[in-house]
Amino acid sequence: MLVALQSALRLFDVRLTLNALRVGMPAFPPDADISAQNDWALRTLQSRGMSAAWQKIDLTDVKSFVLPAIMRLQTGYCVLTQCSEKKCAIIDPALGSQPVEVDFARLAQHYS
Repeated sequence: MLVALQSALRLFDVRLTLNALRVGMPAFPPDADISAQNDWALRTLQSRGMSAAWQKIDLTDVKSFVLPAIMRLQTGYCVLTQCSEKKCAIIDPALGSQPVEVDFARLAQHYS
């Protein structure tokens, strides 16, 4: 989640290292439940003066005004930067820092 959070912030020209994200925060709870991880991410953003919310919504209901958004996939986290009924663009930290286009149906299969 940390790297996905860092990637999302870069879209707003906020350049923070992973260490800078952690400063003043309790340790990131990698083995904690999803709720604890989500709370940690919200507190991290709010402590840096940013507003954020975490909610689970159906991928078909994503509106452009909520993007970019961090999404939980079965294999980790990514940043959703664009979404239409056919194609989406995500930043997957495992693939680099640039958005890649993915098929909507395929992304929906991995969205948890």
